[in-house]
Amino acid sequence: MFAEPIAVAMLGAWATYQRELGRDIIIDRSLQSPIAFRSGLLSALAGRTKGGSTTSLFFRLCTEQETQDKLGSFVEAILKTTPEAERIAHYCLADLAQNVFDHARTGGQGAFCAVSLDKRTSRVRLAVADCGQGIPATIKPHYEGDLDDLDSLLLALEPELSGNSARDGVNRGVGLYFVRRLALAASGGFCAITEGLSARASARNPSDFTPKFTSLRHRWQGTAVAVTFNAIGSEYSGPMQAIKDEIEGRGPRYADIRFFRKSANAPDWHRVEIKCDRGKFALDRERAIAIAQDQVLPLLRRGVKVELDFTGVAKATQAFCHALIVPLVRGGGDDVLGRLHFVGCSARTRSPICFAVNYATAEDDI
Repeated sequence: MFAEPIAVAMLGAWATYQRELGRDIIIDRSLQSPIAFRSGLLSALAGRTKGGSTTSLFFRLCTEQETQDKLGSFVEAILKTTPEAERIAHYCLADLAQNVFDHARTGGQGAFCAVSLDKRTSRVRLAVADCGQGIPATIKPHYEGDLDDLDSLLLALEPELSGNSARDGVNRGVGLYFVRRLALAASGGFCAITEGLSARASARNPSDFTPKFTSLRHRWQGTAVAVTFNAIGSEYSGPMQAIKDEIEGRGPRYADIRFFRKSANAPDWHRVEIKCDRGKFALDRERAIAIAQDQVLPLLRRGVKVELDFTGVAKATQAFCHALIVPLVRGGGDDVLGRLHFVGCSARTRSPICFAVNYATAEDDI
């Protein structure tokens, strides 16, 4: 009677992958229920690109053009009683499907999508799955350094790091990041499965913006992403704009953040060098915590002025910056931003620094 959308989407992708390997899919008669037919799952298992009812909770997008032409009607048919849910779901599904067409290399099989709506609670679940090349294979060629699968997945969840750039120049690789942050803003959750890893984030622990990574017993050929939204009746234009500002480093709270191209080499400033720990990246959250607690906080508490020097770091991830900067801003004493300068920061490092400062100083977190 009920299945998680991510399970349904992954079943459709799995069946297509098995069929490409020349294996037959035999459907037991006990599974051939009216609900299974209406959902469109039986059609997917049978290898048909179309099937189910016009209000199917499961559908397949084989081309980018279908995403533009049909996705809106699919979502409207499912969520027509909740316009705000329709808007958010369409945005997220379009973004996730675009990632499939840009990166997954599915051999024309496209994206398998599923959506569910609980009208009692206004909870929406949606998922997109494919059997393409997976996130690590997409990320690794773009960056120097010895990145493993976990590093690659961590970077894929960062803004401006996927290597994606839409033809209109608007999408700068923020898809997975934006969808995850929007789900958390909606008191929901996020899950990504690729290769032998899963990444999960939940609004139950909103103070930790680092997803929890888990090794899986079985490898998934491709990528599957699931998102849950709660309290969809709320107005989401505010959070959506706030997340965009967060990515851009815009807004009044960022005015006090002081970036410099080079160290001042002044005697009254203490310089702390932030080094890479993987290629040209600063990824290790535990190392960031140690730098904050052992090196920088004692100085700030004594009133010392500190330069955090990121020269040579191509990108410090959001998790790294959050672990490093939030304790400094919250525990460094009065006028801490006046005594804390950021030196040699790349454009990709400034964004998570701005977010960390914003989070540490915000009275009402997104």
